[in-house]
Amino acid sequence: MSQNLLSGMSAFPLVLLLCILNVPTATHSLPLSPSGYLNNTLPHTESNSLTLKEDIKCYALPFGAFGFISHLMTYWTIALNAEGLSPWRFKKLKHKKRNKLLAVGQLLWTVAMAIYTMANCHRRWQFIVMGFWHLTLSITLSIVSIMGGAENIPDPLYTTGIYAVGVIVGIPGLISLVVETWKVPHVQGLTTTWAAILVVFGFTGTLFSKQLHQSTLVMLPATIAATCAFFSDWLYAAIAGNYWGVPNDAHLNKFISITYFIAKRLPFSLTLNN
Repeated sequence: MSQNLLSGMSAFPLVLLLCILNVPTATHSLPLSPSGYLNNTLPHTESNSLTLKEDIKCYALPFGAFGFISHLMTYWTIALNAEGLSPWRFKKLKHKKRNKLLAVGQLLWTVAMAIYTMANCHRRWQFIVMGFWHLTLSITLSIVSIMGGAENIPDPLYTTGIYAVGVIVGIPGLISLVVETWKVPHVQGLTTTWAAILVVFGFTGTLFSKQLHQSTLVMLPATIAATCAFFSDWLYAAIAGNYWGVPNDAHLNKFISITYFIAKRLPFSLTLNN
C-alpha cells in the first residue's frame, strides 16, 4: 500500500503542472500543450522590471528572509527525518500514526497553497514553473516524513527524483527572471554571489576525489539543486523590493504565506520513540 501511495505522489506533480498550464484565462483560451501556453504567456517587449514588480504581487509563498529561513528548516528536516531522527532532539523517531498525520497535514496544506499560487500567477510562466518546483520540495518532505526514514522508502527516485524534476522544470523560469531583471538593484550582485557559491562548492568535491570527472558531474548538479531555492528567495525579494518576504499588500497572500510556513514545520515536530 505504501508503495502505491508513493507511486501516486510521484506522478502527481507532472499531472498537476499539465493541468495548471491548461487553465483558461479571461483573455484567451489556452492551447493544450504546455509549450503553446508558455508562448502565449511569455512576456514580450513591453514587459519590463516595473510590470514584473506588479506581477510578483500574485506570489503567495514565502520568499526573501522568510523563504530563506523556511528552506533552511525544510532541508534540515528532510536530512534528519531521512535518518529517522527528530530534527530538534536528534533522537530516533518511531513510525507512528500521528507522525503520518502531521506529514499528511503538511502535504495537503502546502500543496494546496502552491497550486493556488501557480493558478494566481498564471500570467507569468516563470512563477508557474517555480511554484511547481516548490511543490515538489513539499512532496519530497512529506514522503520522507510519512515513511519514517529513508530506509523505509523502496526507491530513492521517490524523493530525490521528484525534487530533481522540480528543479529541472523551475530552473528555466529562474534564469528567465534573472535575464529580465538584470538591471534591477542587487540582482547582479545576488547572481554573482550564487555563481561563486556554485564554483566553490560545486568543484570542492573534485579536490578530494581521484575520479575527477565523475565527482564534478555529481557535485555541480547537487550544489545547483541545493542552493537555487535560496537564490530564488533573494531574487524574488529584489524584484518585489521586499527583503523580509511576507506579502504586505494582500491580506490573503499574507495569510497563505504565514500558514504555509507553519504547515511546512509540521514534520519538524514528529514525535519521538520514547
